[in-house]
Amino acid sequence: MSRTVRAAVLALLVALAAPAAADDMTLETYLQLLRSDLRSYKTKIIAEGMDLSEADAKGFWPVYREYEVELAAIGDERVELLKEYAKAFATMTDAKAEDITRRGFALDQRRTELKARYFDRFERATSARTAARFFQIEAQVDALQYIRVAAEIPFFPKPGNSAPPPR
Repeated sequence: MSRTVRAAVLALLVALAAPAAADDMTLETYLQLLRSDLRSYKTKIIAEGMDLSEADAKGFWPVYREYEVELAAIGDERVELLKEYAKAFATMTDAKAEDITRRGFALDQRRTELKARYFDRFERATSARTAARFFQIEAQVDALQYIRVAAEIPFFPKPGNSAPPPR
């Protein structure tokens, strides 16, 4: 990993380690700011990590922009699901917990299918190794994002526990 990529990853880690949203900041505002910051860092990390030739860059970046649009749509649905989870937390039922969990699985599956479809597109635009490299970097950035979001979400309440989620 180049020094610049390590610096970009370190910057992303610092952003991810920042304290949670202020009490007066809405969940929606917080999630939008987090997503915006992460997208900015992600693009920088990918640009540095890919280290594309001019020819590969011409093929890669248009496909990447389309990929990000489709990925963001799935991310929007994930945000809506998180907001629904937060709204239902204090009155969570088994049926609601099952619904939210299964919808989360469906979003995960759609994301995996999107990656597989775009691997083919990246491969045609560049090469299989370049496409594989992109998805390696993507997996590392995804892991960092997942850790940050997962750390902020309280576990589903136990049956009989109607306590509000911790802030």
